[in-house]
Amino acid sequence: STNLKGQLISRYIYAHIYLYSLYLGKGNDQPFILVRSKTPPGQPIERISTRRPYDTPGVDHVYYRLLKDPEVIVEKN
Repeated sequence: STNLKGQLISRYIYAHIYLYSLYLGKGNDQPFILVRSKTPPGQPIERISTRRPYDTPGVDHVYYRLLKDPEVIVEKN
């Protein structure tokens, strides 16, 4: 989002759910993760990696994107 309120909300949501796998829709067993990217939608994701989710990303504009989770989800007993 280009307005300050939208940027703040996006950053807050990312900081609180960046470790979670997201399942979208019924019957969809493919999880997604929320990542920060240097590139806008429609282009390949260029992830921004920082030690902590609230660290400065080092770019002028951050795009929050959904990425298919490459990890295998394991259910443990």
